[in-house]
Amino acid sequence: MAAFFLVAIIMAYIAIILPGYNAKSSAPISTTTIKQQNPIISAPPQPAQNSTKIRITVYENDFSIFPKIINVTSGSNVYLDVVNRGVVDNTFNISGNGFAYSIKHALLPGQNSTLEFTAPAPGNYSIFSSIPGRKELDMNATLYVSQS
Repeated sequence: MAAFFLVAIIMAYIAIILPGYNAKSSAPISTTTIKQQNPIISAPPQPAQNSTKIRITVYENDFSIFPKIINVTSGSNVYLDVVNRGVVDNTFNISGNGFAYSIKHALLPGQNSTLEFTAPAPGNYSIFSSIPGRKELDMNATLYVSQS
């Protein structure tokens, strides 16, 4: 139990101190640009087709996922390019309403992987890291699927 609290304290320290630290340089970096960006990413309008292709880049930092909200249309072919910009390993999962997809391996710092799937039925789906303690530290986002 004490080990769990120690890990939680270390994770909180990393979440507070390291977001402004650039691992390639000892100088702090500014995160102002990211904070000013719109956290909702929607696919650009597509011509009417049987299947729409949507490609979105998702960034995982040590304890956050950006964007926080991803909008897609049911039945679309979705390609999520997941990039680990943190200094610790991360996982990437989507689940809800009987739908579950995940990257089958942990992403090491600097690694990326593409998760490809057909957007499920309309609804809200949870995006999260399955590493213990991360979801509780707000490492989550939402996939909103609208009617096609």
